[in-house]
Formats: sequence, structure tokens, C-alpha cells
Amino acid sequence: MPYMLGAVQLVEAGQSKEQIDAAAVAFGMPMGPIELMDTVGLDVGRSVALELGHAVPENSKFATLVSEKKLGRKTGEGFYKWEKGKAIKGEVPEHKDLAGFGRELVKPLVDATVLAVNEGVVASEDLADIGVIFGTGFAPFLGGPMHARKTGKA
Repeated sequence: MPYMLGAVQLVEAGQSKEQIDAAAVAFGMPMGPIELMDTVGLDVGRSVALELGHAVPENSKFATLVSEKKLGRKTGEGFYKWEKGKAIKGEVPEHKDLAGFGRELVKPLVDATVLAVNEGVVASEDLADIGVIFGTGFAPFLGGPMHARKTGKA
């Protein structure tokens, strides 16, 4: 959730959702966090965020989309409009270091993984890496968030 909510906060601040998603893909994620939020369902995302103690301000675009029943892929509109199961995206604004921006986007996910290992929630770095790869789609060729951090790739 910190990864997806961080991206949603960037959209709320006026950042291009297309650029955010393109940056995550350039980093190595299978899809960007905004497209992922739409795929999971904005109602589900909101519910999980609240359950985990994250704020979803009532005046936010995110909360407004949920209240308007624009829940993402399953309703045909969320942050993106959806046709035939695909997000309709606009042009991606240029960025001098798209992969670097992607690294910034995944930092909350990497930080949460480090915290889970350090607090003993997960028994080892290897288990954390494989769990995050299979659980979130973290770029598998990077070896998982713990390995990627150690090698300077995340």
C-alpha cells in the first residue's frame, strides 16, 4: 500500500499518472502503481488502505472516484478509462531519468520490506524477496527488494 498510495498522492499533487506508471515499468515493474490500483479496484484499495491505518482524505480525487463508483477496471473508469480490459492512457510526459523516478516510486515498498525483515515479521531476506516478487510483482530480475537494495538497484 505505501507504494500505491505514494503514487496516488503524486497524482493528487498534479503529477501525470501516465508518467508515474511508465517510470515504474522502466524500473522493471510489470505495471505501474496507478494502473495496478485501478486493476485491483479503487474500493478495495481504499478499504485496505484504511485497514492498514493510511488516510484517504474525503476531498481527494481517490475518495471522490470511489464515492462516484468509478472503481477502475471493473467499472470501466477509475484513474483511467478502461476499454476491453485495457487502460486508455495518454501521452507520457518526458522525464530525464524515468527509471530513476521508478526507483523513487518503489522506495516505500523496499523500505516496508526492510522493516518487515528487521522486525522479524519475515524470517529472512530471501523469504521477503520471494514474497514481494510473487505477492506484488516486484521486478523479479532484480532479485527482490532486499537484494536490489544491497546491489544499489533499489
